[in-house]
Amino acid sequence: MDGTTSWRSTKGGCRFGSRRCRREPWCHWGMCYSPWKAPTPSASGSSGGSRPSWCRRGTPSPWRRARGRRSSCWRATCVGQAAAAACSSASCRTLGTAGSLPRRVLPPSSPLSLRVRRFPATCINTHQLARSQTAAIGGAAHLVNFRGSDTMAGVMLLRRYYGCPMAGHSIPAAEHSTVTAWGREREGAAFRHLLQQFPSGAVSVVSDSYDIFHACRELWGRELRTLVEERSLVGGQLLIRPDSGDPADTVLKVLNILGKAFGTVVNEKGYMVLPDCLRIIQGDGIDISSLKRVLDAVENAGWSAANLFFGSGGSLLQKVNRDTLNCCFKCSYAEFDGQGVDVYKQPVTDPSKCSKRGQLSLQKTIDGQLVTVEGGKGDQDTDLLRIVFEDGQLLRDFSLEEIRVNAALREEDFSPDPNPDVILQ
Repeated sequence: MDGTTSWRSTKGGCRFGSRRCRREPWCHWGMCYSPWKAPTPSASGSSGGSRPSWCRRGTPSPWRRARGRRSSCWRATCVGQAAAAACSSASCRTLGTAGSLPRRVLPPSSPLSLRVRRFPATCINTHQLARSQTAAIGGAAHLVNFRGSDTMAGVMLLRRYYGCPMAGHSIPAAEHSTVTAWGREREGAAFRHLLQQFPSGAVSVVSDSYDIFHACRELWGRELRTLVEERSLVGGQLLIRPDSGDPADTVLKVLNILGKAFGTVVNEKGYMVLPDCLRIIQGDGIDISSLKRVLDAVENAGWSAANLFFGSGGSLLQKVNRDTLNCCFKCSYAEFDGQGVDVYKQPVTDPSKCSKRGQLSLQKTIDGQLVTVEGGKGDQDTDLLRIVFEDGQLLRDFSLEEIRVNAALREEDFSPDPNPDVILQ
């Protein structure tokens, strides 16, 4: 920011009530339409001027600094638990390790563990979509539950509208041409070069350019085995990526080959786990159905789901629609001349399309089940729904961290609800 005045459309003024907002350089409110003057940073690096009372950011308080964050750290969402998933501050000691997050860990042998781990699925949909807007919306939705993403549009959307500086992360990853450019006979040299370029941390290497099974057996399992294992001493992890064939069959065969080459350990549930230096990432052909087939095949063969990561491209967004979860938005209540009217449809040709009627509320039963109460019969004091947008006004502005907390799975979420559509009388 150079201290010059930047003018934006003044229609409606600032949505926070100020016609002239002296916005700080770090302010993330891209939807502020008022004219503002960016203050010139001082010699100490701080931005002069007063912080608007509504802004969620600013220089960290002494309370936050006392918990180990750098005095220059601006992650206002960190409240002693490193709530910002993307925190990269090396001096953040809120949990002893920079950027780590508390989590409830399920047994790694359980396929359900994939549903709560931070990086089991990576969004790689941008190159398969017609519009960047589609990639942004879908990529942002993916980042509610996961942290791995190559979709920059989704990260930028969440930065602009949901107050998250960095919602997702990626790792170095080889693409077919970065391997095939070396030629078939030098595929092993290409693999070695990638590991040497990234001597620590995770790196994904697509390995099916010619023969995925030969690559795993002869190249990774023999020629490069020592290099792969040595990288683990500095936190390195190789993610071998198959990218063709039937996902379930290919993943299982690759696991068996790597298990023979590198050895395995048996976890507390009796499932086999590869050494920490090695994992598999499957991105080809992954959708909600094939994902289950892969996990079932792996579990039935005695392998832990902890060996796997998944990537999802176009199937993440283009193989789902409103019928996937039977989701539809309908008007349920209206008022005419002060009189309330229940609004609903009840087609005789398809009873399953009968919509809910009247004023609705979301209630939690004694046994913890969520149910929708129709016809205005719900208790407004215990209604879990809150008005967020009304008559053109945004009444409740959720941050990404709040959304992630609300979307987090609990133990009871793993028990199937026998009757999710029950209606309280």
